[in-house]
Amino acid sequence: MGPQRKEQETNGTLGSSPEAPPVSSGQLLAHQQEPRKLRFSRRALAVAGVGTLGALFVGRQTGILATNEEKQEVRLLKRDRALIALEPEEKFDAGYVDRGSAAGFMVYTAYERNGRYVPATEEHAAQNVPYPVLQPGMNEYNRGGFYIFQAYFYAALNYFYYTGDTKPLSEVINPDEIISPELLRLYRENRGWLIANQDVYRVQVTIPGIGRRQKNSRNISEYQARRRIRDEAVFYVSETGEKLPIDKFLKTGEEEYAFLCAEHLRGRWVLVEDDKDATPLYPPGFSLEGLEV
Repeated sequence: MGPQRKEQETNGTLGSSPEAPPVSSGQLLAHQQEPRKLRFSRRALAVAGVGTLGALFVGRQTGILATNEEKQEVRLLKRDRALIALEPEEKFDAGYVDRGSAAGFMVYTAYERNGRYVPATEEHAAQNVPYPVLQPGMNEYNRGGFYIFQAYFYAALNYFYYTGDTKPLSEVINPDEIISPELLRLYRENRGWLIANQDVYRVQVTIPGIGRRQKNSRNISEYQARRRIRDEAVFYVSETGEKLPIDKFLKTGEEEYAFLCAEHLRGRWVLVEDDKDATPLYPPGFSLEGLEV
């Protein structure tokens, strides 16, 4: 079965491709555009939310709203109104959906390579692991940009598991948000390394096309996907010879099926948690300072 989510609306193209061939990040920018449709300004929608927000504030002041849940709803409405103001004015370019190339395993293609890759063993860590680099077009507000962004994120996540280096991840997210503190500590203390035959995460887009989730009028893009986690991967503690199963450290993505969500804010993609509040996972240096939240 695919993922289940309450309080969510998506309109991705129907039809799954359970074992479709890989699709590279470079292919998707070449698809033709679909006809554009008129829509309301994102800032106009943000302003329109003031009425609802004001009513909730009035209710709270008069004692009508008394529960913590309702107070949290007010805070989320304020946050979402600020986020809407940071979204693009133009319509998202979903591009042409080709079932043969829109579904399949994600493949990232932009790497810096220094020598032949040597897998890890009990004698040494992995050597010459290809380094994921930012790819042109990654932050474009279209289907290709969304794909490249998601593919880069998982490439950077896998790179961390191989090396303990969080720099590529830090380009798109605060690593502490998604990496187990215990695993971060083991790597920072040089206690060992990962031994794995393949990437920890392999991500397969299962539904061609990009879904759209509406949260308080925010526009959130999402893929329906299957994440395959390599359970046989272990963190090898060199001092003791202990082998710790990698799934012991997985802080995110334990579920096999998932929605891969992101929102376009201030000209770049920002990861969004697949939870009921659609929580943004801001990259380092990104904040809502100066906005009313």
